[in-house]
Amino acid sequence: MANTKNFALGFLLGGAVGAAVALLCAPASGEETRDQLLDLTGDARERAADLVNKAGGAVTTARDKAAEYVHPAVDAASSAVGGVKDKAVDAISAATEFVQSKAEQVKTAAQPTVDAVTSKVSQVKDSAVDAAGKAKDATSDLAGKAKDAASDLAGKAKDVTSDLAHKVKGSSGAADETKSSSAADLNGSSPDGGGDTVQPNS
Repeated sequence: MANTKNFALGFLLGGAVGAAVALLCAPASGEETRDQLLDLTGDARERAADLVNKAGGAVTTARDKAAEYVHPAVDAASSAVGGVKDKAVDAISAATEFVQSKAEQVKTAAQPTVDAVTSKVSQVKDSAVDAAGKAKDATSDLAGKAKDAASDLAGKAKDVTSDLAHKVKGSSGAADETKSSSAADLNGSSPDGGGDTVQPNS
């Protein structure tokens, strides 16, 4: 708008200056020249005002047309944004409800399996405790039997050792008697006793 006004003013001023120069150079009286200058100045003023009014009207018209196009566009954009927002909220709500529904279905479907697993774990635990108790009892019983068997075996070994010791001792005494008897017999058959003297082996 500023460029239009400047152009119009420059155009009018240029025309006025040109007209004034033409009048000054033309062969006329001073009064006629003054009247012509006044007429030209008034015409120039009226034309300038007219151009300014037309420029202002053009600007106003352009602004109104722009408003005619901009306002519907803004309204349409606002409506579209509101529609997208509403659709997004609806989609999020629907997705949330769907997920919650599926989660509840999965929980309901899995509950029997969870109960069965819990029951099986409890049974296995009870079986393990029972087996541990039986194993402890069997171990205690086996340990008692092993202790008794070891004690019995130790007693028998002691008896056998004692018996063997007595037998060895008895055999040693009989051997000593036999040795003494043999020595007496040998002494009885010496030259003094009518027999040969036997020298013991060294």
